[in-house]
Amino acid sequence: MSCPLPEKGQEEDPSPDHCLEELVKLARDGNQWAWGDLLRRFLPLVQLIARRHGLKGHDVEDVNQVVWLKLLQHIKSIRDTRSLPRWIATTSRNESVNVIRRSRPLVLFDDWPSFFETAHTVSYDWIEEVAAYERRRALADALDDLSSQHRELLNLLARDPPLSYVEIGRRMGMPVGSIGPTRQRVIARLQELMRGSAGSPPQQRKSA
Repeated sequence: MSCPLPEKGQEEDPSPDHCLEELVKLARDGNQWAWGDLLRRFLPLVQLIARRHGLKGHDVEDVNQVVWLKLLQHIKSIRDTRSLPRWIATTSRNESVNVIRRSRPLVLFDDWPSFFETAHTVSYDWIEEVAAYERRRALADALDDLSSQHRELLNLLARDPPLSYVEIGRRMGMPVGSIGPTRQRVIARLQELMRGSAGSPPQQRKSA
């Protein structure tokens, strides 16, 4: 199903969940809200990879700025939009390594063995990074598709320390005996929504 496009001249994003392919097309044409949505989608992935490489603070921001600058420069050369998460992950990894290299002190000849031992201690698997990111995004999208009441129920059930069913029933205005069955139905629905979103581009969210 095609994602709805903004009206001509419209600057605000009418649908935060445009299909990735159409988002990239709009971004290529300089649409500002499309760029904003790409940033919203993939900024957590860039930051995650930078932090996995041990970077913090300004170094993470440096990686982020370079990644988005390079995407701006190269977005027209990305033929298959499905490869965009991989491109962002790979670029984030490369820029993280560059920041690490620039921050290292001058290495004397006698120190080379230890330098190379530590230089390759960061393991990296972009496939797993992207897969983990997509799983978290699928969960977040699925949660948004639940009703506000069901989201609140899951939130209360996930509290640490855990709340009693009596307390949850009081807060939700639900009979205690209905909490367990409702929980099972909500989790089943959540799993169904996540399976439905796996492997497909994000669609416009349904109203709860």
